[in-house]
This record gives sequence, structure tokens and C-alpha cells, in this order.
Amino acid sequence: MYGYTVSGLNSDGITLLALLRHWTSVPPSITSSWNASDSSPCSWAGVECDNAHNVMSINLSSQAISGRLGPEIGHLSQLQVLVLSYNNIFGVIPKELGNCSVLEQLDLSVNNFSGEIPDRFENLQSLLSLSLYENMLIGEIPESVFRIPHLEYVYLNNNNFNGSIPANVGNISEVLSLWLDGNQLSGTIPSSIGNCSKLEELYLNQNQLVGILPESLNNLENLAYLLVSQNSLEGRIPLGWAIARVYTSGFIVQD
Repeated sequence: MYGYTVSGLNSDGITLLALLRHWTSVPPSITSSWNASDSSPCSWAGVECDNAHNVMSINLSSQAISGRLGPEIGHLSQLQVLVLSYNNIFGVIPKELGNCSVLEQLDLSVNNFSGEIPDRFENLQSLLSLSLYENMLIGEIPESVFRIPHLEYVYLNNNNFNGSIPANVGNISEVLSLWLDGNQLSGTIPSSIGNCSKLEELYLNQNQLVGILPESLNNLENLAYLLVSQNSLEGRIPLGWAIARVYTSGFIVQD
């Protein structure tokens, strides 16, 4: 939609203008400040840079952006924060995003992304927070997500994910919040979940999970919220847990 003549703009700025071409609707704050005649994009709306004028952060939440996230995003090698939540961005999540190897925060929530989570997400070894909730994502949650060692926040709720919760979910031992609710997940809860010893919030409600709660849940001494309702689960709620923090409507509790 947008065409530009670029002269002295650095490579990250050129990349941002390439991303802009995939957007069919953007607010005036972007069209007025994303100026191709600048030497760098460091003063552009929603953009922050490091001292070398590399783009470190893009935060364009709630900007009424419509369009796609282009594959050019993978050219931003120093990108640490990408927040595009609460827009109207559609299409697949580009696999090239996996090239942003120093990314720490990825928030694409409340958009219209479709397709599957790219396997290349495994390359995001610095990622601390992954927010993809309230999109139209499908397929199984890939095991590669749970090979990202330092994840603290994982919000995949309210999509159309199916299949089982990957058995290696316990690999993300630093996780504090794990929200998988509002999907079509089936099978049992993996016992490896007990390895997530720092977990404070576990939301599994509104799925198609079956079987007995794994005994390894007893290891989650920091758990503040457990939501397992609207499944076909049964089992024992550990006696040490405060009942106020366990949401088990429709859940069979063993004596």
C-alpha cells in the first residue's frame, strides 16, 4: 500500500518500511513519523533502538493496524521486544520470526492470526514471555515451544489448538504462568508438569482433557490458581491447597 524512496535510512529502518507495506490500515502516528528520509527509525512511533541504532523494541499495541506480519521481521537481528497485540493482523505467523534470536517478549495476542505455531520458535532461546492468546491458531502445540528454557509466561489460551499437551511441558522449569485454556486439547495432563516448580497459574479449563490429575501436581507448592473445569478430569486435590484458589466446576474430586 505504501511506497517510499529510501536514501540514507539504515537497514533496520528499511526493514520496518517493508513491514509497513504489508499493512492496509495504520494510524496517522505511524504514517507521519515513519519517515523514509530519516537516517534511522529510532524516533519513529512505537520503536526503540540501542546505541548503535539497531531496533530493539517495537510496541504497536492497540493501533488499529490491519494487514499481515511480513517475513521481513526476521531481519531485525537485535529485536528484543515485539508487541502487536489488540490489532487486526491476520495470516500466518511468519517462520522468519524464529531468526530474531535475542527476542525476549513476543506478544501477538488478540489479533486474527491463523495457521500453526512455527517450529522455528525453538530458536528463540532468550524468550521470556510468549503471548498468542485470542487468535485463530490451529494444530498441535509444538514440542519446540517447551524447548525454550527461560520461558516465564506462556499464554496460548483461546485459540483452536488440538492434540495433547506435549509431554516435554516440564522442560520450562522457570514458568510462572501457563494458560492453555479455551482450546481443544485432549489426552491427559503430562506428569512432567510437576517439574514446573515455580508455577503460580495453571489454566487448563475449557478443553477436552481426560484422566486423573497427575500426582506430580503436589510438587507445585507456589501454585496460586489451578483452573481445570469443563474437561473430563478426575482425581485428588492436594489437601494443603486453599480451596479458594482451585476452580474445579464439573470436576470429580476423590475422597
